[in-house]
Amino acid sequence: MTRKRLLIISPDSSLTSTLRQKLEAAGWVDLTIEASYPSPGMLGRLVHDLQPAIVLVGLSEPDQALALIEEVHSAYPSVLVAATHSVNVPDLILSAIRSGAAEYLGPPFEVEHLDRVLADRQDVPGPLKPKGRMVSFLPAAGGCGASTVAAHLAAALAKQTGKKTLLLEWDMHCGSLAFRLRLKPEFTLADAMERGGSLDEFWGKLVAPWKGIELLPPPQPDRLRPEDLGRIPAVLASAKRTYDWIVSDLPPAVFGGHEPVLAESDEVFLVCTADIVALHLARRRCDEIRRLGLPDELVKLVLNREDKATFKPEDIKTLVGMAPSRSLPNDYRSVNGAWIEGRLVSEGSDLGRAMIKFAKDLVGSGEAAERPTPAGGWRPVSKMLELSAT
Repeated sequence: MTRKRLLIISPDSSLTSTLRQKLEAAGWVDLTIEASYPSPGMLGRLVHDLQPAIVLVGLSEPDQALALIEEVHSAYPSVLVAATHSVNVPDLILSAIRSGAAEYLGPPFEVEHLDRVLADRQDVPGPLKPKGRMVSFLPAAGGCGASTVAAHLAAALAKQTGKKTLLLEWDMHCGSLAFRLRLKPEFTLADAMERGGSLDEFWGKLVAPWKGIELLPPPQPDRLRPEDLGRIPAVLASAKRTYDWIVSDLPPAVFGGHEPVLAESDEVFLVCTADIVALHLARRRCDEIRRLGLPDELVKLVLNREDKATFKPEDIKTLVGMAPSRSLPNDYRSVNGAWIEGRLVSEGSDLGRAMIKFAKDLVGSGEAAERPTPAGGWRPVSKMLELSAT
């Protein structure tokens, strides 16, 4: 049989021992056992890290188990969720199926049935793949203008394509797009991460609309629970199912909560200015991104507030390790005036024309191709957290 990954979640050690023996005898060698019911955030990390084909949930503690089955079923539609128990209790089995379990595995544990379930599932058209394309903007340092670029690009994409465009702001300490656009959002990214299950039908209630784009700002630092960060991949997957374009505005610090955003991006634009400190920090950001395992092809350098008199492109390539893929004009007066009035710069300004071209180039590149995978694959979230802590 084709090798498949299976995650078993159950505090019943006797059950998991029996399942391990049966599964290994049937050829399921890629098994992971979690001895406690994870929180939604920890579940997200497990799914993102392990990429299981099946999550098998033990029903020894029914309330927690049924909630977990519902979370897997709604938040991770590509994963098959099944229930298991040491005894066959009809009412509990029915509750598990109603919660989203596709199958039930009980005594005498005919695990070979799981192979047939996966085979049948592959023959049936599954849920549509995420349609949305996500681009992320990472500043080399604070003040490089990444948020300005992200906001203007989101607006330009929405206008050029007429498609649903979401602007996600991730900087919990210095996020200011809502302020700049004179918005008073009721909800933040924390609300999206705290919600169990699928977000697909709730985006319209969470976001703050602004002239063709929809903004979801960051929470205050004390509003976000660390255990919810593991749901970031599920939030992004839901966003891609709901929106055609997602623009992520990241903070300068690459830390554990944001690596999934980078890993799920179709392109990452590192924004810096033509001053020696920003270029030095841009090289550090590049090194950090490489340590996370992102392919070089996904990362591009954007030179903002271009100053041709300071550094030539070949100098920037030497300092940063990559040449600028795009340069944006220094239109500081127009930008500052626009923010004072709670708007974006006009399309006829130097920056406005540059952003229209930026959007057209992105749209013209077509649908996001399958991303290249480096040798060894993407680093799991747990490894990313280890790296970011060092």
